[in-house]
Amino acid sequence: MKVFIIAGKAGSGKDVVGKYLYDLVESANQKACILRFTKPLYEYAQNYFGWDGNVKNKPRDLFQTLGYDIIQKKLGKKYFLVNRLLEDISILKNYFDIFIIPDGRLIQEFEYVKKVYPNTIIIKVVRENYDNGLSPNQRKHITETNLDDYQHYDYIITNSHKDKLYQEVQKIVETEVRENE
Repeated sequence: MKVFIIAGKAGSGKDVVGKYLYDLVESANQKACILRFTKPLYEYAQNYFGWDGNVKNKPRDLFQTLGYDIIQKKLGKKYFLVNRLLEDISILKNYFDIFIIPDGRLIQEFEYVKKVYPNTIIIKVVRENYDNGLSPNQRKHITETNLDDYQHYDYIITNSHKDKLYQEVQKIVETEVRENE
């Protein structure tokens, strides 16, 4: 079993890379599952703030406004987001070979996942020309995330052209999935 965390700033193409990875893994006759750090964050927004699901970015805005430490203290758990994610993996690992997490912005979680699942691969997606077409909210996320300080990426992909991006993801699958069948 392998876990792929796809890290990247807002608008970098994490979801696109996750979808490519999913399709290629499935074509290699491996069962893949896409999970998200944000799933427990949405549950938190529902349970603690009465979020009804109408405003899509409300949970992430709560996270940005309150801060990781405040939410963590309120729940009384360290690494509450990743612990929920790891619970999901432990339940689903009997059914899936590969887990893909395409929203890794929480650097403090990367190594924690690697400790629990040593077969974790961390991919950083970098988008060229970040200023082109980003909303003010996306620009805010870019300035608040410190992914550039993290040094232990297994792969770094430059998201410049769709075909090139697909080829880079294909190389990762060939290296990490197909040779380990």
